[in-house]
Amino acid sequence: MANALLVAGARESIEVALPARAHLRPLLDSEREIVSSLYRQTYVATPHEMTEAEARDEIDRTWAGEYGRLVMEATLGVWVGDELAGAIVTVQDPPWDDVPRGPFILDLFVHPAHRRTGLGRALVQTVQGTLRSGIALRVDDSAPEARSLYRALGFRPPAAAR
Repeated sequence: MANALLVAGARESIEVALPARAHLRPLLDSEREIVSSLYRQTYVATPHEMTEAEARDEIDRTWAGEYGRLVMEATLGVWVGDELAGAIVTVQDPPWDDVPRGPFILDLFVHPAHRRTGLGRALVQTVQGTLRSGIALRVDDSAPEARSLYRALGFRPPAAAR
C-alpha cells in the first residue's frame, strides 16, 4: 500500500476532549500483550490482517527500538472503562531516510467498536501537546478518514508545512 508523509509544526498544549469513562496514560512495557492484541484487532478483515503472533512480533520489535527509540511519554493508551480501546506509538528519529529527524508517530490504532468517538483525535492531540515540537507520520493512501483527521490537526505534506 502506498502512503504519504505528513508533518505538523509545534503546537501549544490544548484541552483534549475525551468521551465519558475514557482516560489516557502512557503504555507500560508490561502491557505489550494487550497492545499487540488490540493492534491485531484493528486490522481484522483488512488487507493488513495478521495473526496474534505477527502482531506480538511487531509490537516487540517496536518496543525493542527497531523503528526508533520509543518516546514513552508520547506512547499512550486510551482506556474506556478497563478496556484498552486505542493506542498511539511515537518514536524518536526513525531509521528511514525519507522522514525528518525528530518525533514520529509510528502508529495510531483504535478498536473498530470505538472508532469515530474522538479517541484517535484525543491521542494525537495529547502527543502534540506533550511534545510541543514538530512531528511527522505516514498515512496510508487507503485511509481517507485518517488523512482527514491528521489534516484537521495540522498535518500537511512536508513542502506545504513550511
